[in-house]
Amino acid sequence: MSVMEYIPQPGFFETLGSSPAMERLRLQLERIGPHFRTILLTGETGVGKELAARTLHQLSPAANEPFLVYDPATTIEESLESAARGTLFLDEVGDTSSAVQAKLLRLMRMVDTRIIAATYRNLRHQAAIGEFRSDLYYRLSTVEIEVPPLRQRMEDLPLLVEHILSRAGERYHKPAMEISSEAMEILRSYSWPGNIRELESVLNNAAMQQEGIVIHTISLPEPESPVKADSLPVRLDDLISRHVRGVLAQCEGNKVRTAELLGISRSTLYRMLEA
Repeated sequence: MSVMEYIPQPGFFETLGSSPAMERLRLQLERIGPHFRTILLTGETGVGKELAARTLHQLSPAANEPFLVYDPATTIEESLESAARGTLFLDEVGDTSSAVQAKLLRLMRMVDTRIIAATYRNLRHQAAIGEFRSDLYYRLSTVEIEVPPLRQRMEDLPLLVEHILSRAGERYHKPAMEISSEAMEILRSYSWPGNIRELESVLNNAAMQQEGIVIHTISLPEPESPVKADSLPVRLDDLISRHVRGVLAQCEGNKVRTAELLGISRSTLYRMLEA
């Protein structure tokens, strides 16, 4: 069955930053984790909603039970059955079909499974205009937590970079890698529309190509040209799609490798490429 089980890693969430935005989020998770039945996590693509969901599960009484990520390749019934008394994570619930929404609403009344749904969409608006079941929205959003975008927590950037490069070194069998002060300034000057997922992709790509242990500016992508005030805005989905296809090209069409570098599942990658 194509669902992923999570083995808790105590304290992992603590490594991801100490900015005011993250402290607020951490406090919310600590207060709600021991008590929730359903939670709606909101936030832009790539902010770390799944990690927040894993932390909630870790803090819950079901921490020793399975944490499962819903895979559209399986049925919602199979996923809930596999989660049993654990936690089921529904990523991008706003993209699910009306049929899945109806089944989920019916099954939620019958199972003893904690459910965490996540979305980058405004589900309240979608429910109001009939694009998402309003009864399911109100059931999921009993508790709603927003995960902040990276641009609102840039104080955490050095810690995030250190953590990502440490994992990249292990992945590519390289010694501990560092980043030059000039390269760090480039990272600070960027707005990161793809958030932590984009940061991971950029640093993983740099680490993969870097011969030494220090990442310099030459290993980073060319900075985006400043947007003129009178130019048309670019949709976030378009920016993410452009970046995903760029990484796919660098990986010479290898989708497994691309998904690994982007830090996403293959099913999510396929969905992005089809959009």
